[in-house]
Amino acid sequence: MIDPDEVKKMEAAKVVYLAGPFTADTIEGIQHNIQIAKSVALALWKMGYVVMCPHTNAGGTEWLDSDLPESRIMFGDIVLMLRCDMVVLLPGWENSKGTQKELEFAHSAGMPVLEAMKVSKSSAGLSPVDKHRASKGSIPALDKNGLKSIVEGMKNG
Repeated sequence: MIDPDEVKKMEAAKVVYLAGPFTADTIEGIQHNIQIAKSVALALWKMGYVVMCPHTNAGGTEWLDSDLPESRIMFGDIVLMLRCDMVVLLPGWENSKGTQKELEFAHSAGMPVLEAMKVSKSSAGLSPVDKHRASKGSIPALDKNGLKSIVEGMKNG
């Protein structure tokens, strides 16, 4: 039998979509982007979020060898993103055309958008992103409690 308390926890879980650069000039650059996404995803999982990381969705770089058009992948990513509760932008998002498309859809859907500021193997600082913020400048990173209060504020506001 399914535990009703577990079902409540699952229903309350916040699902995060990671948006950030995937493509690069070299395979090594792509692998670097994937590793950054994996590091942020792991940190968010440790913070209690459920994470959709499109960088690992198709096995990393394997889709590059397929005949699947990039537009189909972007379509699928946006469908998945719109089913999430919020978007977290990865470092370098400002220079990614795909992330700009995802961000446009996120804003049009009224989704909360946060920015991963500090990336390490064990943690990621997060901060809110003003949709009109210039790509220059910095916003201080937030800890786990700061992230929760911002998300709650966005949901209630």
